Amino acid sequence: MSTMPRAGGRPMLHTSPRRPKPPVVVALLSLALSAFAASNTACTALLGKTTDQCSTNQDCTKFSGKRFCRRSDATCQPLVTPECPRVFGGTNDQGYLDDNAVYIGAVISLTGAYGDNGGYIPFEGAVRTALDDFDKESKGLPPAAGTNGRRRPLVAIMCDDKSAEDSDENRTVLRAADHLVNTVGVSAVIGTPSTSTTLAMATERTIPGGVFTISPSATAENLSLLQDYPAGDSPENGLLWRTAPSDRFQAAAIAAYLQQRLIPGLHKAPKNVPAGQVKILNLFRGDAYGEGLNAIFKATDAFNAIRGEQYREFNYGTTVGSPTPTDISAQIRDFAPHIILTFGLSESADTIKETERLWGELPSTRNQPRPYYVSTEGVAVQALPEIVKGSTVDPKLNTRALYASPNLTAVENEIFSFFRDSYNATMDRLYQPGQAADAKGKINYFGLAGTYDSVYILGYAITSASSGNRSGKVTGRDIAQAMKKLVNGDAAPLYRRQMGQALATLSNGGTVNISGASGPLDFDLKTGDVAADIPLACLTASGDSTSSALVYRVGTKNVDGTFDKDACGYTPPQP
Repeated sequence: MSTMPRAGGRPMLHTSPRRPKPPVVVALLSLALSAFAASNTACTALLGKTTDQCSTNQDCTKFSGKRFCRRSDATCQPLVTPECPRVFGGTNDQGYLDDNAVYIGAVISLTGAYGDNGGYIPFEGAVRTALDDFDKESKGLPPAAGTNGRRRPLVAIMCDDKSAEDSDENRTVLRAADHLVNTVGVSAVIGTPSTSTTLAMATERTIPGGVFTISPSATAENLSLLQDYPAGDSPENGLLWRTAPSDRFQAAAIAAYLQQRLIPGLHKAPKNVPAGQVKILNLFRGDAYGEGLNAIFKATDAFNAIRGEQYREFNYGTTVGSPTPTDISAQIRDFAPHIILTFGLSESADTIKETERLWGELPSTRNQPRPYYVSTEGVAVQALPEIVKGSTVDPKLNTRALYASPNLTAVENEIFSFFRDSYNATMDRLYQPGQAADAKGKINYFGLAGTYDSVYILGYAITSASSGNRSGKVTGRDIAQAMKKLVNGDAAPLYRRQMGQALATLSNGGTVNISGASGPLDFDLKTGDVAADIPLACLTASGDSTSSALVYRVGTKNVDGTFDKDACGYTPPQP
């Protein structure tokens, strides 16, 4: 081979003529090329010209992160996102790899409003405790159509109710719900902790997506009023449910306590406040939770009965830092209330602390008796105990604070004790000692037991909905229809020892009557609400919550019982 100059000065190859290949060689080359082309075509057809197609969950392990094979388009899809960072369930939390896995979502507090420096652990731990019960007691849910007789791991995708980068928790919740509903395709979601985020998620994602939603701690009455079912369908097929009693019961309990106990007590010696002269100040949060409580409170018969007293209210909005010291001063300076109601969240505890400070400084209040505080569960559980414990203004602040506590029903029932034992064991097994100790100390957080119950409720309802379902696919509406199978039948407490019998009954088309760690679960099938009597809780001098032995009865609208001065450490004004 030689070279010769080419235009432009670059060399050009010059070769001698090649001899033609023998016919046999040509034939062999032709066959080889045809085989390669056929093979390449087959591979392209199999992969659909993508690299993420699959037929099993195991096919997706070649990608980083936890993924599953989405059946609708046979592609590997992520289970984990920034808003949904963890996946639990099944043996060693590997249930997501099983092709029969049943996925549910959980939008709870990981780092958000209730997260509080790693405080996600209690709510996450409640979910993991229930999942662990299903795995160890029954190896998941019973078989269903299309599972070849194999049991189904129950797997939860854990999402946050707020991200560190996003000040608007609704946006975070909506991104999480979008992932659960549209990417993963779950049929059910647990959450969220608060009314405002639950409302946003339900109206904008889960209800339009046909996904069953159950909240363990959203209590606003307006959730009961949502049309959570398609036009023309039955309310019993509604998609929004909750294990926490509606605020209408808390508001009614507070109004009844004022009318029947506290105000008559202030009229008597040694207070001797004349009739019509008891001053009541209501400080409420400017969102669905606070405004809803205020509206329900003023609509009660008990409130109408005390309208002869002096009443003032202040909506302090939702801005961080509200109400400000200036706001509080303006409300108490010329009014000097005998009773202050706090319808809000953790900021209300700061309001109490600031009120106590200002009370001794303002000329108009420094010589007046300090007020009595009556609060909702949201205030007390989150921060009020610490305020009482750390009070430097009045070491007896606890003797002037009482709150409505739906959660006390849970603390006192037998199922809660089983939950507590399992939860504590889960914390010790899965978390660092310091984290476990902190989480165990928060077991009475409102909504924690309800979170545990919600996992059981979904597991049981999905089992019932799978019975006789030949498609193998359970929808949110199927789960809603199955809820009627959980309220009529033999008693089925929600804890591990009773699980086997309950699942067997439901998988065979039977019915059970559940009760939970959070209390009775007598669901109204038309609203998705539970009706429950409301205990009133007091705080000891050390800031511990305990039962006052006073209970508001929903049926009679009366506050029953005798105040337990030994447990609470004091005696409040009473008739």
